[in-house]
Amino acid sequence: MASLKEKLIALVAEEEATGPNNKIIVVGIGHVGMACDISILAKSLADELALVDA
Repeated sequence: MASLKEKLIALVAEEEATGPNNKIIVVGIGHVGMACDISILAKSLADELALVDA
């Protein structure tokens, strides 16, 4: 049976990637840019994500 600590504290971060670092830059943070950002984050496609508003 799980302890109270194990029930209350859950793993939040995924394990560190062992492969190459993926960096993505999204230019424009309007509706389309934010939709792209959310999709990238939801699919865990990048280790680093930069947002640039030109």
